Amino acid sequence: MLWPVLGGGLAAAGAVLALQRLRRAAHRQRPMDARPRPVPPGLELLERQLRHVAALDDAEFLDLSLRALAAGLSAKHTIPPRILAVRAANRRTEVLLDEPAVHPPKGFRMTDDECGWVTDPDLDDTDLRNLAAEAAAPLPALVNIGMLNSDQLLIDVETAGLLTIDGPRSTELLNALALQLATSAWADHIDVIVTGGAPLSDAAAEGRIRRVSGIAAAIGELVATHRSVSRALHAVDQPHTLAARFSRHTGDGWIPTIVLTDETPTASQLETLQRLTADTGHGIGVIARGRNVGGWHLELQPDRKLTLAPLGLTLVADLLECDSAAALHELLDHTVQPAAIDDAPAPAPLSTDPSERTEPFAEPPFAVQVRVLGPIEVEGVPAPVTRRRAEELIVYLALHPEGVSDDKLKTILWRDRMPTVGTFNTTVTLARTSLGTDNTGEYHLPHYAGTGAYRLAKTVTTDLDRLSCRLLHAKKADPADAMTLLREGLELVRGSCSTPEAATNGPTASST
Repeated sequence: MLWPVLGGGLAAAGAVLALQRLRRAAHRQRPMDARPRPVPPGLELLERQLRHVAALDDAEFLDLSLRALAAGLSAKHTIPPRILAVRAANRRTEVLLDEPAVHPPKGFRMTDDECGWVTDPDLDDTDLRNLAAEAAAPLPALVNIGMLNSDQLLIDVETAGLLTIDGPRSTELLNALALQLATSAWADHIDVIVTGGAPLSDAAAEGRIRRVSGIAAAIGELVATHRSVSRALHAVDQPHTLAARFSRHTGDGWIPTIVLTDETPTASQLETLQRLTADTGHGIGVIARGRNVGGWHLELQPDRKLTLAPLGLTLVADLLECDSAAALHELLDHTVQPAAIDDAPAPAPLSTDPSERTEPFAEPPFAVQVRVLGPIEVEGVPAPVTRRRAEELIVYLALHPEGVSDDKLKTILWRDRMPTVGTFNTTVTLARTSLGTDNTGEYHLPHYAGTGAYRLAKTVTTDLDRLSCRLLHAKKADPADAMTLLREGLELVRGSCSTPEAATNGPTASST
């Protein structure tokens, strides 16, 4: 049988692992008397093809070796050289550096040209797992672009900054890169902004992919991320995010935001993207169509030959054909069908702090409201918060506006066991991207390194705070105004007896 091109063995491995995670989650959530939906024959064939080409062992070894690298460099407390690319082969990972580095971390050896480190061939599986234990993923934006001889070559999009792609089969290469960013095993989490018609759904990504209307909207997101990460790096005196990940200032993981678009930026948009990504390693990266503008560029030929600038390498590209990408989207979507969530009502605008005098009542303005007086809801955000732990984090911070340390936050949210670094970083980043930014482009949940604590901005409030403000002001107001304030406060409470009419009718059976 002729197996279709499915993005390469590492990309296929990520998709298979995503399917397994989704099925485990669906199994836990399925009622006991319900049976799983059968996979349609066409999708079942695609899954068999996917599993046939998936390089699961290679993906696991790459993940463990990169985490071992992170653990070793963290122990050395030195600023590492920039990582230009990674070559992965059967039980071998080679890291290509931008300058000679004669002191490799534990578990690695120098390459012959001293501009690289390679995994120690004497390492067995137990040694590698011990070295990698509890380490966070150091290169979440790493993507495999194709085969260099018999090795798979990966580049870090955050290090590249702006990666342009040109050639007649660019869409198929973009599909393969999107699949990896959505599902790769060597990333704990990554914030991927997609514009255009990339077919992958976020079902595979578990919160990694966000869609925006176009490049202009994506640039706005990049500006906010670049400003926030740059401020955080300055606060901890680190030159770039790679160094910060290996320092003691782990914060919330320095997780990058990557824009992937199948649109071609206009000249002014390209100029803006070049300016934003000029100082690479500041939390952002872009993959877009376009000609070579003197930076990182992939020139793709019809025969799958791929030229990588500025490294001057020629590879055979790993592509994901459009029909296969659409079918893979359908397979992932079939595996999990998220429940429909009604659009949350927009919060009412407010104004200033409650007055100590009996002047008309006014509240501080806010953009996001966390509702806790009844079912938990987060209003005023771009999309519903679907991850339970991220929602819990938002609620806890909203109820503790003074902020908390990372240790306390971990203890509160994970009472039975401490989370891994990757799990904690992923949860914080999902909460941040779910809350979004205010009208000035600042995050409602700022980066930890920039503030020294996890706390929400003043643009976030709770219905409990709004109720408390009304109760305090009602004590000083005249009776008519007090009745209005108390009625407004009571309307903030949802559930049994949540309306004035229900309150006047006396307690119900459920409330007693």
